Amino acid sequence: MIELTDRQSEMLEYIKEHLQREHTAPTLRDVCKEFGQVSTNGPRAMALSLVSKGHLQLIERKAGLRLSDRYKVIVVDRNE
Repeated sequence: MIELTDRQSEMLEYIKEHLQREHTAPTLRDVCKEFGQVSTNGPRAMALSLVSKGHLQLIERKAGLRLSDRYKVIVVDRNE
């Protein structure tokens, strides 16, 4: 498996904690706020990098992400 940078590891940990606390993935704006970013370009690129490394999956037909199957996090979809 391709190793993560420190920043990617921090973002992945933030996403996992947000999922456990809020039962939904954070928005790019949430990530920006957490990491002191103004633009969503950096977090978007980092999220796509985490997708390419197999740590996140894009949700089809939704503007969202989820953890890959290797992470054991129970998420309740409020829409179901």
